This record gives sequence, C-alpha cells and structure tokens, in this order.
Amino acid sequence: MNPAAVEQMNAKLGVAMDAPEVVARAVCELLERGRVEAVLGWPEKLFVRINALLPRLVDRALAAQLPIVREHAALRSGRHPGASAPINAGPLVTAESSEVPS
Repeated sequence: MNPAAVEQMNAKLGVAMDAPEVVARAVCELLERGRVEAVLGWPEKLFVRINALLPRLVDRALAAQLPIVREHAALRSGRHPGASAPINAGPLVTAESSEVPS
C-alpha cells in the first residue's frame, strides 16, 4: 500500500508495517465498538506509554532518525539529500505550554 520509497525508508529505520488486512480488521472493530481511537501493535502501545512518561526520551530517539527521514524525503521530492529542507511537523505542544494550538 505504501510507495516503494516509504518501504525502503521503513526498512532502513527498522520500522515494521502492518498488513493492510490487519489494519482494516482493526478499523472495523473500532467502528463496531464505537471507539474513536486505538493504537495498533505492541511496539506502538509501548511507545505511546513511554512517550506519556518520558517525552524527551522519545524526542531524542526520533531526532536520531531524522537524518534518514530527511534523506528519503529529499530523494522522493527530487532534492539532493544533503540540501537542507524544512520539515513542517505542525504545531508543537509542550508540557510547558498550557494552550493547544488551533
């Protein structure tokens, strides 16, 4: 379901991908039970819990992967991997801020 470039990036990062059938089954169960959100997979569930307890640890782990993400984003967009390209991840909400960006 993902483009080859995304699969290559995930392989380089060591990220597993759920089969479309597994995701579809989970979405159906979510809808049947009237739930509005769910986390699929045990590594993801662990990641969510660690992020809730130690968000800066997760930030550092993700930051360490950023060069690989940028490299693949540059290749996909036709840019040279060494060129700096801003990545817009949306509004940043920190524990220090009490306002949620709109």
